[in-house]
Amino acid sequence: MRIMETSVVTPLEENGNAFASMPFLRQKPKARSARSGRRQPAKSLDLSLKEREALTWTAAGKTAAEVATIMSVSPWTVTKNVSNAMHKLECTRKIQAVTKALRMGLLIDATARLRLDPTHVGELTDKELDLLRWADAGKSAWETGMILDFSEQTATYHLEAATRKLGCVNKVHAVAAAITLGLIQ
Repeated sequence: MRIMETSVVTPLEENGNAFASMPFLRQKPKARSARSGRRQPAKSLDLSLKEREALTWTAAGKTAAEVATIMSVSPWTVTKNVSNAMHKLECTRKIQAVTKALRMGLLIDATARLRLDPTHVGELTDKELDLLRWADAGKSAWETGMILDFSEQTATYHLEAATRKLGCVNKVHAVAAAITLGLIQ
């Protein structure tokens, strides 16, 4: 019987790189194949009509169930359309996808569907406008509170106040309204 010698290479022995023996840490992620069922990076911003419509109604403050009723599809289909649009727009949060699509002119008849009531726009405080800007950037109330040095409850309170003053039903609707009214660039 023949005994083979093996040498054990520690991570630091290979070119002085501690992670050299861990290929999953040093390699860039590979593109996923279509057969694996995982998503490929979006090659274009070609949103389907259903994706654009789902984002438009979401910008107008509608829930997935309400959008499903309007579009005559299931709420799951609406959620999937919004998720696909988020992926194509390379956004991690729904509010980012809505605002990016709004700025790019991808939403269908957005101004009419938003049903804006700009009567109380002048009453928005600087703090409320700051919170709308951070929400537009995709930050949560907790993250915004950490950035601006106040609590999550304070951030939520001022976002809700801004939403009421703009005559909107939720944060996504308020940010879309603020962009449409020119309050946020």
